[in-house]
Amino acid sequence: MTALDAYLELLDGCPVPWAVSVAGGDLVASAVAEAALAAGGHLHLGLEFFGGDRSPSNVELVREAVALCRSLGHRPATPDEPPPSSTSPRWWDERRTATPSRVAATTS
Repeated sequence: MTALDAYLELLDGCPVPWAVSVAGGDLVASAVAEAALAAGGHLHLGLEFFGGDRSPSNVELVREAVALCRSLGHRPATPDEPPPSSTSPRWWDERRTATPSRVAATTS
């Protein structure tokens, strides 16, 4: 069982929005990003998390994440859409149908 599988098992039946990140690595280039999106999760990325041989900007990281979301048939959330809230009972039902994938980019 992978760490993501274990985490999702802990969340089973719990309507908590969740995201993945790779501290010190390249989230979009990792297998965890695609697995998280396939499981209904979100991506959390930014320069303070990134580590690798290249030096992308936050904009480049977000563009890469958006491209990954779209390649998997997910519609990335727009900046005008609020993040999902675990306090909203509607969120859990919407998540099971077609909620946009959220790509959270931090700036630092």
